[in-house]
Order: sequence, then C-alpha cells, then structure tokens
Amino acid sequence: MPLARLAREAPAPRGGDLVSQRLPWSHARVLKASRRLNPTYKLIWLEHLALAHGDSGTAHISAKGLGARVGLARVTVERARQDFLHFGLITKHERGLGRTDDWTPCLPPTCRPTVQRLTDDDLERYAELLDAHLDSIARPAPTDEPLEPAGANLTHPMSELRDAGVETRRPGAEPQMSEPLTHSHE
Repeated sequence: MPLARLAREAPAPRGGDLVSQRLPWSHARVLKASRRLNPTYKLIWLEHLALAHGDSGTAHISAKGLGARVGLARVTVERARQDFLHFGLITKHERGLGRTDDWTPCLPPTCRPTVQRLTDDDLERYAELLDAHLDSIARPAPTDEPLEPAGANLTHPMSELRDAGVETRRPGAEPQMSEPLTHSHE
C-alpha cells in the first residue's frame, strides 16, 4: 500500500483533540517500530499508554512517579514529555495549580493505523510515516538536563560530608581501612 494512501486513510481527530479515547495496541506497535525514537522515549511513551485509564485514555501520574516505575530520573521523564508535546506524540491536560496533569499518548493523524491488526509491511509503512513526521519537525533546542537512569551520577550524601572533612562514622565505630584515622582541617 503506498504511503500516501496510508496517510489519507488515517482517521481524523475527534473533538479537536488528537485522541479522545484510549489508543489501540496497533498504535503502540507503530511507535515501537520507529527508528527515530530512542528506547528510553519508547519506554516512557508506552508507560503512559499502559497507565491511560477510562474512556478518556489519559494517564494521571507525575514525572517523578512515572520515573520511579521505569527506573528513570524525573528530569528524563519531564524532558521526554516536552519532546512528545513538541512532536505531537502526547497531549497535556492541565488540572490546575497543585494538581498532577493528565497525559494522553497519541500519534499524529497521518501515522495512525486504520486496522487493529497490522501486517509486517503495513507496520513498516506506518513507522516510516511516523519517522517522516518526526524528521519534518525541527528538533527542540538541547538542554543541559541529563537523560539518564535515576541515580546514575549521584554521589552518596555521606561522601560529600567526608570530602568536606566531617566525621561520618557512628560514635564508637572502627574506622575503615580506606579512611584516615584523623581528619586534618586546613
């Protein structure tokens, strides 16, 4: 099936939203087959899909909570969400000050399968449409925030104290072989 025909057959958005109900699994297969999204972004998007509840298909979870579920830092989830918004792969429903926003995973209209079961050829074509969509949108400006697993570069809180010369052993505990017996405060 030609790419142009697949794009024409994609269902139109309903009610002004990109998606108004939970996505079928065929949409997730298209995203997973993309060659432009890295595995971390795919994991985050799929977790949103897994958590999408009810007819609205929205996931109600903080970046910290979602990061804890998949072993990623909060900033990684926040950065992925911003990129998803930029590329049209998620919609954000603000719920007001102090309340966790709702997130709805979606695909751009031209990348949505029209059938529940995709053949391998159809899957490849839809993934190509998604990759073409991603390539057609300018990448967001890079940030200094890391995209890494939670705790990857964290130091133990006690190591900062030891580096500052503060005694960190419990009273009466024997010093470890790697610790000096005395601390010099110069």
